[in-house]
Amino acid sequence: IGLAFGLQVIASIIMTTVFVTWIISTTGQKPPQDSAAIMGYLTEHAWPALTIAMFAQGFVGIWLYKRLYRRAFKKLPEDFDHRQKGVWQELATGILIGFGLISLVVLVMMMNGSYQPVGLQLVPGILYGLALGFGAAFVEEPAYRGFLLGGLAKVMSPARAIIYSSIVFGLMHLMSSTSAGGDQALGLIGIIVSTALLFAGAYFLTKRLWLAIGIHLGWNFTLGGVYGLAVSGLPAAEGLVKHQEVTGSHLVTGGNFGPEGSLTIMVLGAAIGAVMLWMAHKKGNLKTTSQKV
Repeated sequence: IGLAFGLQVIASIIMTTVFVTWIISTTGQKPPQDSAAIMGYLTEHAWPALTIAMFAQGFVGIWLYKRLYRRAFKKLPEDFDHRQKGVWQELATGILIGFGLISLVVLVMMMNGSYQPVGLQLVPGILYGLALGFGAAFVEEPAYRGFLLGGLAKVMSPARAIIYSSIVFGLMHLMSSTSAGGDQALGLIGIIVSTALLFAGAYFLTKRLWLAIGIHLGWNFTLGGVYGLAVSGLPAAEGLVKHQEVTGSHLVTGGNFGPEGSLTIMVLGAAIGAVMLWMAHKKGNLKTTSQKV
């Protein structure tokens, strides 16, 4: 847990440093001093400050994971080796799964009348959504599926490892979802439930991070960059699809937290993840060092 948390904290500090440097160099303004003010300013200035910072965070995450893993285990992480056969296929497959899952969620919202598209547009928010996907996927998947889930699975049953790592992963989103207000709790439950099986299933199915990274990247980019919806409680920016204001039951839309807090995403994420875990079990991948599940 310490290594996973450390990777996220260090990457976030560097992201914030990039953001502060951008403010000083381009506007001459004094940057916000406390974490709440920094997050508020970031979400109000998604382009280009937060976009650049999130891309920087992703590259930092790649470097940090390899460095911290080597220090902890005296070897490079095999689950993050891009030279292995099938890596790029897994990444592309994950992106398609993320896109498809979120598109199904939006389709339900459209059928419910909660999401009403009015056209397409080319806006900076598309690149911002891509940055959210890249920055989160290449920090959070190595941290929470690589270090945390992978480490716990070596000393306990996969079921317990999935539960513990998913709870920690969900609670870490407390920092970025303060603007969701009363919808924050439902959103955190949604993240824990949907990712508990989905991202863990992707990891155990392949015993690598690339499928999970692809799903996470496609998930965030499709939510924010394509459909212009809130990602993990962050205020929404305009995306490729221009739409009217989202309305309707928060159980369908997720409210201010975004669709990740909806019942639809919980059901779909859990279902797809369950299939992946069943496939992983058939391959014999669900095991600890001393027992097979």
